[in-house]
Amino acid sequence: MMVSKGRLELAADSALWLQRAAQAPGIQLLPVTREVLVASTSSACTLHGDPADRILLAQAQRTGCALLTCDKALLA
Repeated sequence: MMVSKGRLELAADSALWLQRAAQAPGIQLLPVTREVLVASTSSACTLHGDPADRILLAQAQRTGCALLTCDKALLA
């Protein structure tokens, strides 16, 4: 969505970029589980208006992964 809106520029087509990123050392793809989706609707996550960002936050909380962002709403 960000690429199509011109808010993000990638060096390759998004599908190819994601394929390459998934093969990078140290990268592991995590499934978005039903538990994560339900957690993304919790009060802690709903402070953010973007559903995709709420899913990222819930995923980080559930898996203990670090979430790197400069999004002020997520940082709050």
